[in-house]
Amino acid sequence: MNPNCISDQFLKESTNNKLSVNKYIKQAIINDSFRTLLVDEMCNNIQINVYYHSYSILKEVAKTKPKLLKGYSHLFAKLLNHSNSYHVNYAMHLISLIIDSEDINWFDIIFYDFINKLSHNKITTRRYCIEYSLLIAKKLPSLTDKIITCIVNSLRNNSNTTKHQDYLLLQFFKHIKEYDINIKKVSTALSFINDIKQSKVSVRINKAIDSVI
Repeated sequence: MNPNCISDQFLKESTNNKLSVNKYIKQAIINDSFRTLLVDEMCNNIQINVYYHSYSILKEVAKTKPKLLKGYSHLFAKLLNHSNSYHVNYAMHLISLIIDSEDINWFDIIFYDFINKLSHNKITTRRYCIEYSLLIAKKLPSLTDKIITCIVNSLRNNSNTTKHQDYLLLQFFKHIKEYDINIKKVSTALSFINDIKQSKVSVRINKAIDSVI
């Protein structure tokens, strides 16, 4: 398909609430200019449908061909400080999907911009930061202690309601298990878990804890 045609078609259809992104994924993999357009629309378009659909395609590219998005990592990093929480969430997700052992020095530079989202004003962004940080810990094991300590500190020191705190705790243990991260060697995590076990927490949280230790 003509590169200009696929871009024009996407821009026309992307303003709709519903869009079948599957037909665009292959094009985003094989077509450099279309892929660049998607990144630009995700980063800069102010219409939620357009930037959401752009992200939805890019995340599938990131899952199958992460190296294709390496050249845009600096643009994703800029989004970490975007005023719109959706853009922040998308940036964290894409970074966590494309990162590998070669990126450890680069991630060290943006680490605090990323991990500071653990205290974002939106609970969903805090939840995503937990998930995507743990995915990075799985990929960059040398950062596991540092990442988990940051997460634990955010869960210890916050103004969360009980409902929100329980929600974030469940997400933490869920993704520890999903990414098969051994927290038995992380002293801050064990201390935190011991404190939780001493307090009155729900049966669900106790079960989640038991599943990872």
